[in-house]
Amino acid sequence: MVATGFKGTAMRQALWKAAKPTTHAQFIRRMEAIAELDVDAIKWLEDKNPAEWSRSHFRTFPKCDMLLNNICESFNSKILDAKKGSIVVMMDAFRHVFMQRMQENRERAREKRSKFGFCPKIRKMMKDNIDKATYCVSYKSNDVNFEVACPYGEKWVVNIEDRTGPCRKWDLTGIPCAHAISALWIAMKDPMQYIDDCYSVETYLKCYDPCILPVNGEHEWEDVDVQLPLPQTYGRAPGRPKKQRRKFADEIQQIKEQGKKMRRFGQIHKCSFCGE
Repeated sequence: MVATGFKGTAMRQALWKAAKPTTHAQFIRRMEAIAELDVDAIKWLEDKNPAEWSRSHFRTFPKCDMLLNNICESFNSKILDAKKGSIVVMMDAFRHVFMQRMQENRERAREKRSKFGFCPKIRKMMKDNIDKATYCVSYKSNDVNFEVACPYGEKWVVNIEDRTGPCRKWDLTGIPCAHAISALWIAMKDPMQYIDDCYSVETYLKCYDPCILPVNGEHEWEDVDVQLPLPQTYGRAPGRPKKQRRKFADEIQQIKEQGKKMRRFGQIHKCSFCGE
């Protein structure tokens, strides 16, 4: 939003508040708060699919509620040095990195399989949810439906058979939320048994079970009767090279509507020789 002119700490915080809630009702209220700050910001957000940036519209099948792109950034930083080489050197560096990482993850999972059923981060999240569940009071409707009363007057309905709730946290992540844990306690169930199987150490091992085989060095590669690829011919375009960066489509539209910002507006210009 900064590139389109919607700046400021208040706007940034309001946008994050609209992205983090898991229910549609909360999303609408947060969008109304953005409208109070800037009506044009709401018009700009209406063109963006909320399923791509707000948890309230995420699908429940992937069992993931991540909002950031840290995975891609971490991957890119890991292969940054390898990208400087040629294609063959780069791909061999990728293979070596992935081969080591998959083996390290396999060994780490095998060490924890006998002690724990789930990965460390999942156990920490469950501990936090269990602490929050102590402030909730559950009322049993039948064997599967429960009404959970929370602080500040909130009430939620939980179905432990379908593993769903109106807050959608359990639906989105596959990890029982505080409301679900409170209901499971009343039903005399172990909340750890209701964590989705995708977080188990066994599933983790299945993901990293395939291995990337080692490869001999270039001195042992088989010679093939194929011409080596040649570098691309360089042709300089006519005219003076462009130094300005390419502007985004939103920036071009903003310049057409508001004009280009004059960064030296209001400054007093003087002659470098006479000083006048």
